[in-house]
Amino acid sequence: MVQPEFDQQTQTESSSKGVFAAKEDTLVCVITGDQKKASAQEQTLQSVAQSLASEYGFDAKNMARDFSLAYLDPETGNKKRLRHTRPDPVR
Repeated sequence: MVQPEFDQQTQTESSSKGVFAAKEDTLVCVITGDQKKASAQEQTLQSVAQSLASEYGFDAKNMARDFSLAYLDPETGNKKRLRHTRPDPVR
């Protein structure tokens, strides 16, 4: 699968299927290719994902928007799992 090239400034995405622009209030996700509602948090996520891909060579298919993290609680010594998901926007 060919990963699309993404231009954060103009919010356009080019791929083997052509070029399209995101709606005015949306961003094209670098990781999934889906359109996401534009917010400060989403812009930050997209900026970091774009930097990881372009500056450090990470492949978008190795990135995820939601993930779990297992860790050892230093206070109790118990194994715990933290599931990170993007919270719903505050209205």
